[in-house]
Amino acid sequence: MPVVNITLSISPSFAWQFGKAEWNDEKRAAIFSRFWSKVQRADAKDCWLWTGHIASTGYGVFGCASQRFRAHRFAWMASRGPIPDGLEVCHRCDRTACVNPDHLFLGSRRDNHLDSVRKGRKRAWGLQKLNAEQVNDSRQRAAGGELQYILAREYGVAKNTVSGIVNRKSWAHLDHVPTVGVCPKAS
Repeated sequence: MPVVNITLSISPSFAWQFGKAEWNDEKRAAIFSRFWSKVQRADAKDCWLWTGHIASTGYGVFGCASQRFRAHRFAWMASRGPIPDGLEVCHRCDRTACVNPDHLFLGSRRDNHLDSVRKGRKRAWGLQKLNAEQVNDSRQRAAGGELQYILAREYGVAKNTVSGIVNRKSWAHLDHVPTVGVCPKAS
């Protein structure tokens, strides 16, 4: 397996996260070395998986300076610097155990939630009976000629729910599914 080196931030700006401004470069380098030794690295484009402790949520956990950090957050701080207040470290790859800095980005809680909805991992606001995969499937099947009331019965939702999905009045944030085999409305 190839080893990928990354430039680690060992500037004093990292120390503010711990309130340990007295840490010298040697101490910070030792902490980073311990952290990255618990990472299974692959190519830069692939996920780097955390091999240390994994919480029940699936996120890696790293202990440092009597504190516990989610491993992906620590990876962000070690490679990119401080995390601004009010922002979360999100995964482009959707693998909670991944700590590859190239797979991480900063976003608000709302950004993180909408990203997971777009990718079909979560329902938009917790009330929906359908997920993104089922919505796209309904649109494709309706475009292929299946009747909406049959789709509604299959998914256990009302016909007007399927109608809203097919006509893009709901779940409009999902990619457009071409309407193959459907005749356009006469003007």
